[in-house]
Amino acid sequence: TLTVNTNASVGGTGARLSGGTFTGTGTITMPSGSALTWSAGQMLSTGTTTIASGGALAITGSVGLDAGRTLLTQGTTTWTGGAIDLNPNDNGSVGTPGGILSIAAGGLLDVQTDGTVSAPFRGFGDGGTGARVDNAGTFKKTAGAGTATVSVPLNNTGTVEVQSGSLRLQQFTNNATARASAGTLLLPGATTSSNGTFTTTGTGLVDFPSGGTLTVNTNASVGGTGVRLSGGPFTGTGTITMPSGSALTW
Repeated sequence: TLTVNTNASVGGTGARLSGGTFTGTGTITMPSGSALTWSAGQMLSTGTTTIASGGALAITGSVGLDAGRTLLTQGTTTWTGGAIDLNPNDNGSVGTPGGILSIAAGGLLDVQTDGTVSAPFRGFGDGGTGARVDNAGTFKKTAGAGTATVSVPLNNTGTVEVQSGSLRLQQFTNNATARASAGTLLLPGATTSSNGTFTTTGTGLVDFPSGGTLTVNTNASVGGTGVRLSGGPFTGTGTITMPSGSALTW
């Protein structure tokens, strides 16, 4: 267990979290040029683990963030295997916070697996309050022929992109760019957008299937030729625009 209640730096290219715990209220930083491999174990408490610009994190197995912990990517995080659990423990009380994945502007989370990001209900009252993904940088799926699923809210003010397989977002707020250049961006749950864009290029597909609702109360653009409304409604008081050159299959 590494406990940090102020600040600490973990540098070099040989750092591994292979079953232990990062915890505490402070900030653990992987500086530029460093690399951490996280294959098992958890990051806990209200502190932050920061992958600084130029730093790298490789998530290679099933891992957990809990109790208000934030994993902040300013550099590059590559996820190649396992599941990411944002509420891995039964903390036994109502309102106990889950974990937060945050990608800063300029940061990258590269999904190269067909895993899941979730916050399962654990015991009495512990539903992982606030567990979510906040993306101001780039969240993209570049490998895996199957489906990667994010069942917690994903709040996008940057770019979400699918380049391989399918990316399934159960609770998606898109206020910037969501794009499929290959594979499928699958939106089967509640999707909201304020001045966001949904677009496709190449063989990419953006699909709103049965149960998938797009709510727009300001404006949104749905472009490209691979957008499909295959069961879910478009709703809201705003304007959804299909721009020149686009095609929607309803």
